[in-house]
Amino acid sequence: MLALMLFLAAARALTLPRLDPQRMVASWAEAQELLGLNRTAAENRELVLGFYNMSRGYGHYRHVRYVMMSKVASEEISGNMALWAHGERTDPANCTFTFVREPLRKFISGAVEMEWRFRQGQKLLGDDDMGSWRFHRLPVGSRDRAVAFLKDLLEFRWAVVPRALGHRGGLAHVYPMFGQAATWQRLVGLDFIGRLENFAADWARMQAVCGTGHVPYNSSLEIHITSSDPMHVKPGWYAALGECAVRRALCRLLSPDYETFGYACEQQVCAG
Repeated sequence: MLALMLFLAAARALTLPRLDPQRMVASWAEAQELLGLNRTAAENRELVLGFYNMSRGYGHYRHVRYVMMSKVASEEISGNMALWAHGERTDPANCTFTFVREPLRKFISGAVEMEWRFRQGQKLLGDDDMGSWRFHRLPVGSRDRAVAFLKDLLEFRWAVVPRALGHRGGLAHVYPMFGQAATWQRLVGLDFIGRLENFAADWARMQAVCGTGHVPYNSSLEIHITSSDPMHVKPGWYAALGECAVRRALCRLLSPDYETFGYACEQQVCAG
């Protein structure tokens, strides 16, 4: 439904909804309370809003911009667009697109990538500046480590990013998608948002919206070692998300992504 709506609206630039600061602070506080933390969101309002406005770069391929979303096949999409731009002779009109995915799955994939890069950062840079962060003291792949990481986020530990966590942008992989989309929509406009879950159809729609002609797609162009979860991070998150309070807290933390991109946070475990 979202992709169809965006496709039909392609004649004009998309406008993403503005975040309601009061609502975002309230959602953050609810997430804190669900995990037994003090409700400190109101006194850290600017940090809450900053978390939802994190952004990174975009790829420019002739007159087409691709707004990259970490852990949403971004390197694969970038590589395919680069090959198309190298060989294409027809320049389409200016157009900007991006792809999103179910926020909870994107977050877990981001956590896998974060752990991989964090381990590299620990070896290269040490972790003596981790301060009050807690998650790294617990076993990788455990339920307790996953919950501790979520608590670290909700208690604003990320306001100062330790060296190892910042290594190769590791921590940035868990940031919400909203900030990236909203930032570039404001700066250059945004014409199409597709879903990873509906990739084949939405890739075709992107080509129609942007007037690119056929853009071949090679799904094996970029292979990430973390795609196989070599550190076995996911089992800990799956165990944690089997608990109603943890799942609800993560849904609240990611609420801008759920509401903006039309996903529903799966809360069957919390039914009744």
